[in-house]
Amino acid sequence: MKRHGMMKAGLALVATALGLFQAGAAQADPAVYRRALRSTGWVVVPGPKKLSSGTCWLADKERRLAVTCRHVVGEAREVLVYFPSFEKDRPVVEAARYLRNVAAVSGRVVAADEARDLALVRLEAVPAGVEPMPLAEASCSPGDDVHSIGNSGLRGDLGEGTLWWYTRGSVR
Repeated sequence: MKRHGMMKAGLALVATALGLFQAGAAQADPAVYRRALRSTGWVVVPGPKKLSSGTCWLADKERRLAVTCRHVVGEAREVLVYFPSFEKDRPVVEAARYLRNVAAVSGRVVAADEARDLALVRLEAVPAGVEPMPLAEASCSPGDDVHSIGNSGLRGDLGEGTLWWYTRGSVR
């Protein structure tokens, strides 16, 4: 009985240690966020009844090509893209400030693949300070760290909520 209680306590300790280890692995990495944010855009898709939006990233600066999801652009051929603005080296996160105070970059959807949920957008221009994030040479594997920046913090109309949400996790 005493041994059973010690085993339960030992298992609880191991589970707690594993939980702490896993929590540490999923902590934010400010350097990765800052670097990736310089490649990330907020895609706004004007529509006849409402606007929709999502996230893109600059893949090729020379060709002005950004990648987003096909479900973001839908059937649209034209989109608007806002790249992050900064104040005192911190990103402005309020969506309404972009809609009121920042000039959007026009983009044209040049390719879309519904099966892969990808779309390629050629931008009219690439603003100063925006840097490309090229595709990786190899696919990731289970256990690899992954980082994402998205614009899912919006609610109501697009002018409500925040942009540039960062999440870190691992491939399962």
